[in-house]
Amino acid sequence: MPHLMIHGDNDQIQPYARAQVVAEITGAELVTIPNGGHNPLGRIPAKCNALIVDFLDRKLGIAAPKRRETGEQS
Repeated sequence: MPHLMIHGDNDQIQPYARAQVVAEITGAELVTIPNGGHNPLGRIPAKCNALIVDFLDRKLGIAAPKRRETGEQS
């Protein structure tokens, strides 16, 4: 099962070195957020969502959902 880890290299709560070890042990793909702190999903959600969508597409063939056009009714 593919795993994705998104971790800031300046996380003061969970050290980046720990993320590296966990990624190595689990075989996870580790994406580093330069100068990123703790909780990248809360701090930069659009960037994290893009990383997750890309990961799902590459590893599982799950493409991003189509965006509705402005003015389109559901």
